[in-house]
Amino acid sequence: MKPIVLITGDFEIPEPVRYRLDRFFEIRHLRHFSTREPLVQHLSDASYYVLGGPEYADAALLERASSLKKIIVMGTGIPSFVNEMAAAARGIMVYNTPSLNCDAVAEFALGVTLLASASVFHSSRGVHSGTNWCQTLRPSLGSSTIGIVGLGEIGARLAQNIRALSADCQILYWSRSRKPDKEGALRLQYASLFEIFSRADQCSICLAYDPVDTHHLIGRELLGLGRGVLRILQFSNPNIIDGHALRKALEGGDVAFAFMDGYYREWTANGGAIADEEGLLGLGPDKFVATSHKAALTREATARIVAAAAAHLLRWRTHGI
Repeated sequence: MKPIVLITGDFEIPEPVRYRLDRFFEIRHLRHFSTREPLVQHLSDASYYVLGGPEYADAALLERASSLKKIIVMGTGIPSFVNEMAAAARGIMVYNTPSLNCDAVAEFALGVTLLASASVFHSSRGVHSGTNWCQTLRPSLGSSTIGIVGLGEIGARLAQNIRALSADCQILYWSRSRKPDKEGALRLQYASLFEIFSRADQCSICLAYDPVDTHHLIGRELLGLGRGVLRILQFSNPNIIDGHALRKALEGGDVAFAFMDGYYREWTANGGAIADEEGLLGLGPDKFVATSHKAALTREATARIVAAAAAHLLRWRTHGI
């Protein structure tokens, strides 16, 4: 019998990819599911799991996957989608597909940067309520100071996108290692986190998450430097930011607005504002907005990632692992 591969996510599997996989695997593709039950059912006897949907593979889910050998996360940020300790305890290897969605995330980040600077979310709330029509003037990109925390591939491409629109925008960055080549090519200024949070109008977080090195890297001290104007845009794991400290900074006026693509609890574990430990979801879209991991979801990036995942599967099958 062919080993079973479960693929999740709302996308078409390209026909050439499906054809190659069908020769060696039984393919199950869950495109639409709003509860855990179909996921548990199809994963129970699967050997491989390509995680491209909204779910988080926690310990309880992995415990039900008795035949599972390997997980491929369609993207880079494994901790946002898989409980790595639970996987390791069951001998399940976890892989990702790095770099293939960087253009998509950086493009999305640029869009949010422009929307946030124009107070679009605040404006939309006023129009929907029928009362307060926000007419606050926005700064031009050229007159803004933008901070980027994490100058990996996504952060560097976001800087490139900003620079393509404005030669005058001041871009500050912090990274765990300096990038002199990027500084020269894109006219970036290396700065400490203290400087960025003290000076920037907006700060985009594009830093890889590590439970030791970057967990709650951004906390009360840095958030208190926001001067009431800083907008924080999070495009990586939310646990880089202390959620309780962020709520206090937003309520106290130190930070003007925050955006996250993803949240501290994902999918079915997210109970919305009524069950929100951090208290951010109840603040309203003029203060806080979260989206459902939308940044990487372009058709083109997804097609590349599915092809890369298929290459992993075929290589494992060829080598009998």
